[in-house]
Amino acid sequence: MSNSKGQLFSTDLIVGLSIFLFVLAITLAYSNNVALRTEALDKTSEMRFVSAGAINSLVLSEGYPADWQNLADLTEVKSIGLANGRNIIDGNKLASLVDYNQNSYSELKSILGLTKYDVYIAVEDVNSGNTLYEFGLSPENEEVVSSRRLGLLNNEEVFVRLEVFE
Repeated sequence: MSNSKGQLFSTDLIVGLSIFLFVLAITLAYSNNVALRTEALDKTSEMRFVSAGAINSLVLSEGYPADWQNLADLTEVKSIGLANGRNIIDGNKLASLVDYNQNSYSELKSILGLTKYDVYIAVEDVNSGNTLYEFGLSPENEEVVSSRRLGLLNNEEVFVRLEVFE
């Protein structure tokens, strides 16, 4: 009669442990990939949300105060709007926005609700596609979320395009 007991490191245990570790590694890699994708989607979703709010503020409202373009500085400006009426762009407000780009870019971004992101705004002729006015920084190779609204500037149809990026 032989006195044999079970072996602690049998081949069955090694094979089972190898399969378990392989499945665990794949599960961890997959869950990390899902987390990264979710984070990217959340960031893009937030960028779309703030972009839509900013473009709507610009094209649909006159801002607050309504004569913000005549103020000496932006400390009392609560909202930036380019409109005289719904989708009717005021050329003076547009020119003021472009002028403020030199010295007040960060402040204007903040008023538009875009403190976390950089912004580029272009007003383009609908028929020719020519850019008539520009504000902000031009995006390089960053992930860009773009919003566009139709408006009237001097009785001509224009697109107001706003691009948000990091």
